[in-house]
Amino acid sequence: MSFKNELQEFLQKRSCKPPSYRLLDCSGPSHKPLFEYSVFAVYKGVQYEENGSGSNKKVAQQEAARKLLERLVNGGTSDEQVSFICRYVSKMSG
Repeated sequence: MSFKNELQEFLQKRSCKPPSYRLLDCSGPSHKPLFEYSVFAVYKGVQYEENGSGSNKKVAQQEAARKLLERLVNGGTSDEQVSFICRYVSKMSG
């Protein structure tokens, strides 16, 4: 499951601009780096931001997208929450 894709689809279905990602930091030794990314999105006229970190760019962006998606879904209507949960369960079981 790609949280980046899920977040983009969530926003796109609601006629919002796609999210944007920004590298905040890359630290640690070269053989074991730690990437920190931020994701920004505007939803219902409000700008949201979440951060994520991981051992590579993809992991850090996925973590940031997961956090933002959970935040948007939890702040959405109950219909949106049910739809998200049903899609998530369907993808995990299929």
